[in-house]
Amino acid sequence: MHLVAHVLDEEHRVVSWYAAGAFLANDVEPNETVDLEIALRAPEARGNYVLQFDMVSEHLAWFEDLGSEVLRQQLIVD
Repeated sequence: MHLVAHVLDEEHRVVSWYAAGAFLANDVEPNETVDLEIALRAPEARGNYVLQFDMVSEHLAWFEDLGSEVLRQQLIVD
């Protein structure tokens, strides 16, 4: 399992799918939290973007497709 960041434009269209990711070091129990660090190269063009974070089980499923909410954060490239 790992956390993946996608870069979207302001209208939520994909700019870079699977732009960066971080693997979980171990199992995470329900309601447990962990800190993950993701290094991401910013888009070359200036503007406002959206980072969308989703969990994935490789070759099985994206958590969003199974009903989990994704986290979206604004990204400003100046």
